[in-house]
Amino acid sequence: MKFKTHPFRLLLLTAIVMVIAGQLMPGDSVPDIHLHDTYIVLSSLYYTGCAVFLFLIWIIYLFSNKILYSQRLTWAHIIVTIACCILIPVLPYLLANPYRGLAGMPRRYFDYSQSGWFNVVSRFSEPMIIVFWFFVAAQILYIINLGIGVFKRFLA
Repeated sequence: MKFKTHPFRLLLLTAIVMVIAGQLMPGDSVPDIHLHDTYIVLSSLYYTGCAVFLFLIWIIYLFSNKILYSQRLTWAHIIVTIACCILIPVLPYLLANPYRGLAGMPRRYFDYSQSGWFNVVSRFSEPMIIVFWFFVAAQILYIINLGIGVFKRFLA
């Protein structure tokens, strides 16, 4: 594959890897049906959703590759988009597992707001918001790249 001249092919490769990773994600050994223990199920859904999004961006790049203005802006968009799509499903595990420990969360749901654990979990949204804004900035970067490319072709 020619990644140097066609960097958007990384999107397809990453999407395939993320679908495989999402399907091979280990589930909880003891499913807790009554208390909605869904953090494993949602992670698999996040991997698959990010992979579908990367696949759609790859299709858009197939049609708009000749129009784009700068190869550097294309590389910046692709690298930031792939990094954000990898961090979105992985970041909850990186942030929660060191605090949760091997025993897992208590199986009582009424005491979360009364414990120190709730204060720790409430701070997990800040890194996710930062990753989301990097993701939005990358998509705006693509629109700028496409807009300048269309404008230059229109003038030529």
